[in-house]
Amino acid sequence: MNETNLVHACTTNNLKEVKRLIEQEHINPSCRYNAAIRLACCYGFFNIVEYLLANKHVDPSALENTPIAIAAESGYSDIVELLLKDPRVDPSDDDNYALINAVKEDHLQVVKLLLTDPRVNPFVIKPWHCKSLVMEQLFEEYWYKLDSEKYNELAKNK
Repeated sequence: MNETNLVHACTTNNLKEVKRLIEQEHINPSCRYNAAIRLACCYGFFNIVEYLLANKHVDPSALENTPIAIAAESGYSDIVELLLKDPRVDPSDDDNYALINAVKEDHLQVVKLLLTDPRVNPFVIKPWHCKSLVMEQLFEEYWYKLDSEKYNELAKNK
């Protein structure tokens, strides 16, 4: 029952209750496959994500790095930036899911953040992933800078 209360507190941005449940009720914040951090990322609750990351029991890489993938897909650049600072997080997990979905949802700031991580592979992005001309131009410039031969090959297949 208290696990349900923790999950609810994380979905309603109730940091005070999250802290109380973890510190006083001794609820494991990694319960339900780290649902607390996944949900806080899903709803964009930065303060809760920040608090949970400080807890040694929380795994921000749970379920193929779902927290960063969710935050990226939802456009929460502040949370993506925070998660990128955690060495346990791998933004390239699940075939660069975070990047692909940030591109598909046209979250330019998140895409730029993800591209700062050397583990992220920009070549997984195809022109049809880009909803906007701005996003497509960003990747064309980025691809060309990284590998002009590979860029020319991609351009032929457009």
